[in-house]
Amino acid sequence: MPEPLSPDQLTQLRTCLELAHDPAQQTTATELFNQLRQAVSQDAATQSLLDLLWNEILTARRSGAFWQQLSDAEKEMFDRVTQHSIQLQQNYLRLVQEQ
Repeated sequence: MPEPLSPDQLTQLRTCLELAHDPAQQTTATELFNQLRQAVSQDAATQSLLDLLWNEILTARRSGAFWQQLSDAEKEMFDRVTQHSIQLQQNYLRLVQEQ
């Protein structure tokens, strides 16, 4: 049975996961994770499994960041369209009042 992670290793894993949130920091996170992976297990099968799981985490984080950026862009476009619509309504009301 494998030994549980030490408190320092758990802290290192949390740091890796936090760094992985930012796509710009994922290289640093991967380097830190590789150090942890080497310390945790020397078994090739276990390391392969950890690599697979880490890559899935990075993929999920990148996907999440992409969808967040897309959502932000969509919201910005919606806000602009709404503002233009309000401005058009106000211009129409001024035009009607002038006549």
